[in-house]
Amino acid sequence: MSGTLSKVLRTALLVITLAMACCYSGHAMAGCPNQTSTAEQLACWEGMVQGISIARPETVATIQQACGSLSHSNRAACLQQQLMPLLAAASVTQPVDRARALPSSSLSSPPEDRPWRLELGVGYGHGRHDGRFDLGGGQLQLRSFIGGAGYTARVAGWHDGLWGHANLSVGLEYLHLSNRSRADLVLPNGLDIVTDPVTGQANLSAQADLLLANLVWRDRSDARLHPFLGGGLGAGYGRAELNYHLNNDVFGSVRDQQRTASIIPALQGLGGVTIDLNDRLSLLLQTRLLYVPGKLFIDHHYLNLSLEGGIGYRF
Repeated sequence: MSGTLSKVLRTALLVITLAMACCYSGHAMAGCPNQTSTAEQLACWEGMVQGISIARPETVATIQQACGSLSHSNRAACLQQQLMPLLAAASVTQPVDRARALPSSSLSSPPEDRPWRLELGVGYGHGRHDGRFDLGGGQLQLRSFIGGAGYTARVAGWHDGLWGHANLSVGLEYLHLSNRSRADLVLPNGLDIVTDPVTGQANLSAQADLLLANLVWRDRSDARLHPFLGGGLGAGYGRAELNYHLNNDVFGSVRDQQRTASIIPALQGLGGVTIDLNDRLSLLLQTRLLYVPGKLFIDHHYLNLSLEGGIGYRF
């Protein structure tokens, strides 16, 4: 045991001595720098021999036997020839594990160590309004057919790896929705024989601020693209404004405007892909199908399909 320890210490001393000599010379493979005279070069090489005499006495004996009887100029060249292999061996170090060499604060954790995700995004949507409201003795139906355009804005927080399943993510999302639509007013059964028919048009604008709880399956493989699919439900505060114009041969033309606000439920489906830029930042592309039923000033049903983009940050 003591012999092994002595060998390790002697080897370490040799490496340190040669490393110091290399650093002093300014060139790891040159050993001693070019001196102005042969005597200075000889003194440099002999100093290096003395430095390794404790760690490698057998090597020093071999060097002295080969170079001891030569003249100054030949002795300097001989010492350089004997010591250069040792310098070359000392300059070749074992590969360094960078993860252990760097301070922990400079390391980037793998994605599995960052289960939290923050996302910001905006989108463009197309919505369809359908509903009905009372007028006289009948009910007018609101049909927006192809619907109207609007936008979405969102902030979402996620936790990946729910219940020990790496591909399950649970999230909480704030969604702002705005939409404007033009609709036809239709009287299916008629008010009565005198006032029928009634025709009309309506302009409907709606906004909502929703808080939704989501659950998605998200691929968390080592690939850069991570598809996901899921859905959520929640509730929020909705505001709407209806401007409508009715025409009838008996009572003529009627224009009116109504505004209202109410707590509304919401149900949605989500699907898309995240694209990793690095181990923290990612881009997001997704589609959202949102259904909002509710009783505003009419029995109202709203269906919105939107395409959204955004950016995500894992921590």
